[in-house]
Amino acid sequence: SELTFASILNEPYYILISGQGENSGNFTLSVSCVPLPCETPSLTAEAICETEDSDNFYIETEATLGNGNTYTLSNNFDSNTLNVESNGIYQIGPFPNNTIVDITLTDNADETCHTMASSLSANCITPTVPPNDLCEDAISLSCGQIISGTTVNATPAGTPIAACGTVPGVSG
Repeated sequence: SELTFASILNEPYYILISGQGENSGNFTLSVSCVPLPCETPSLTAEAICETEDSDNFYIETEATLGNGNTYTLSNNFDSNTLNVESNGIYQIGPFPNNTIVDITLTDNADETCHTMASSLSANCITPTVPPNDLCEDAISLSCGQIISGTTVNATPAGTPIAACGTVPGVSG
């Protein structure tokens, strides 16, 4: 006799073999297991910033599992991993700003069945806006005074204006 069925990984199975009278005797039982071919999981990932942590970035992933039961989400920066048992959104990190991180989603039963998101990075440092950013923050000038400043990280104001406040010959 031969019995063929699809089994579930790590589940115990019991086979009853019986015989009486002239139907009794020795038997040989041979069990072979053939793994299912890999159904590759899918992974999308995005580097994101958290407002309370400007020194680091995080990676938000959306995992769609293949035909495996459990998966591991890992990265090439550190040894931290996350167990993934269902489709969904998962966040990993933190990672230092400007670090390049690769993320891998691997079937725990078949290491060859995996997918990857590569070269994720972010800089979450909020740039410092200059003190003279907009007209309402303009630095007051006096005759003969020398002022140094910057417009680096200034707020884009649209069309440039010649001056803020009162200028001789200009209303406002």
